[in-house]
Amino acid sequence: MLAAAFGIELPQLYLNKWVVDHSLFHRNPISPQFDFAVQLQRQHGGEQMKVTTVTPAEFLRSILPLSNALRMLGGVETVGHSLINGTCSVIQEGNLTERLNYFQELIS
Repeated sequence: MLAAAFGIELPQLYLNKWVVDHSLFHRNPISPQFDFAVQLQRQHGGEQMKVTTVTPAEFLRSILPLSNALRMLGGVETVGHSLINGTCSVIQEGNLTERLNYFQELIS
């Protein structure tokens, strides 16, 4: 099923682990540009969804504990540069339908 979805032959399992195919990875750093970046925060009580627009710097600071950017040489700068022209948001509370509707509005 995965092979059909991705259109490639998947690596074989060896000792119950995937054999790494390095052709699937970028060997050099890339500089992606995000149009949107959204952090979903844990729900605490089923209140109505609250969406807060934050600056790219605020967003970057909030996701650093969740990211491996600190472990990569130049990682923080690369992630920060990727966010600079995008809309950064934090979603708190809300149900799944509200959150999915927000994403749909964001991309349309």
